[in-house]
Amino acid sequence: MFKNKKGFTLIELLVVIAVLGVLATVVIAAINPFQQLMKGRDSARLNITASMGQAMLAYATANNGGFIAQSATWITGLVTAGEVNNVPGSIAYASGGAPCASANVQSGLCYTGPTAAAPTNPFIIFAKMEATLNISKCGGTMTTAWAVFSSAAGRGGVVCTTGGDPVSSDAYGNCAASPCTAADQFTQ
Repeated sequence: MFKNKKGFTLIELLVVIAVLGVLATVVIAAINPFQQLMKGRDSARLNITASMGQAMLAYATANNGGFIAQSATWITGLVTAGEVNNVPGSIAYASGGAPCASANVQSGLCYTGPTAAAPTNPFIIFAKMEATLNISKCGGTMTTAWAVFSSAAGRGGVVCTTGGDPVSSDAYGNCAASPCTAADQFTQ
């Protein structure tokens, strides 16, 4: 006589659970949610540096070509002038690090360049990037990727350095190689 078998054996259930566990591990490793979060924050840094750079250029247009002098409240100066509505919120780093070595930091954005004595000097607005994808755009001795807006170049993008802050007086050309091995050049 044949027994009518209903359900699964314990071994069959354990095999299915093990296979699903392996598949879940592979999918999570492929997606890497921490890197995805870092990429999202880096994207926000690129967008906000470009927005603040454009606001600073608009400020200069209304102020005889002069930019706001370097200070720890430079974005507040843009708000006071009416170029931006409010000071943006700071974008945190996964490691809790600082966005740069500069003292002119407001809301996680660094600003160097013009002084009260030389308000038409070129400026840069920048913040350190943290996602591996962006850092991998830098090669050779270039170990740090930055979200940068440069008034001298008139644009924003990713710039690589050897670890120190980007320099405001550089013209920031386009890097010819990928990954970029030249300091202070926009990556492709």
